[in-house]
Amino acid sequence: MYSRPLFEACLSRGKAYRTVEFMAYALSQARFVSGCGDACFHAVAPKLTDAFDPTMYVRISDDTRALDELADSLSEADSGGRLKLASQKFYFAGLVACIENLCLSPHGVSSIERSARMRDMLEAPRTRQMVAALKDNHRGLGLLFGPIASAKPARCVMCTHLAAFLNRTGAKTA
Repeated sequence: MYSRPLFEACLSRGKAYRTVEFMAYALSQARFVSGCGDACFHAVAPKLTDAFDPTMYVRISDDTRALDELADSLSEADSGGRLKLASQKFYFAGLVACIENLCLSPHGVSSIERSARMRDMLEAPRTRQMVAALKDNHRGLGLLFGPIASAKPARCVMCTHLAAFLNRTGAKTA
């Protein structure tokens, strides 16, 4: 439960009470932690906007960093590294949303800028860490895991458009 001082401390860390950083700080102050080994983690990708959002990747990276810090603070209760794995899956879902935003926004960016941004995201240390963590557990992650793992921007663009087409037609991509 939140006390008023904890709520105010969380607000000072996160920009809004719904952010991951707010939640992570609140949970890091918990006295007792209990895990649910069979819990399902659902990732809801942000809705694509009419324009490219250049801050989306930074926000996803910051949220994942906050989740990693939380997982580190709760490492004694994290049997089997489930919190770290959940953090990596969260990052993957956010990365896919960033790639979709970059590739599918109708008022996007030039192909040169898109390629440069894509390469920056794919070669980022956090992305390479996520690929290493999920390489043995990537079933069900969809069409983009392979191109992300191989760090191929052109393949990511093609698979994003293919996935969008298949989603419009109702075909299953995972």
